[in-house]
Amino acid sequence: MVIGVSLWETEGMSEKRTKADKEQRQADQLEKKARHPLAKKKKTPREDFSQAAARIVREATEEK
Repeated sequence: MVIGVSLWETEGMSEKRTKADKEQRQADQLEKKARHPLAKKKKTPREDFSQAAARIVREATEEK
């Protein structure tokens, strides 16, 4: 009787990160952030349905 090999066993288990690996990755991420300070822009808040309806009515009445 042959038991099928799971995908997990065929691909191999991923290695657990060591403390040094985590610290290096964190340092790399901070360095990347420092190089691109303008990458994070504030998003404009989205209108909800009632705000959009009020804006549309206001714009329609201003045109007349």
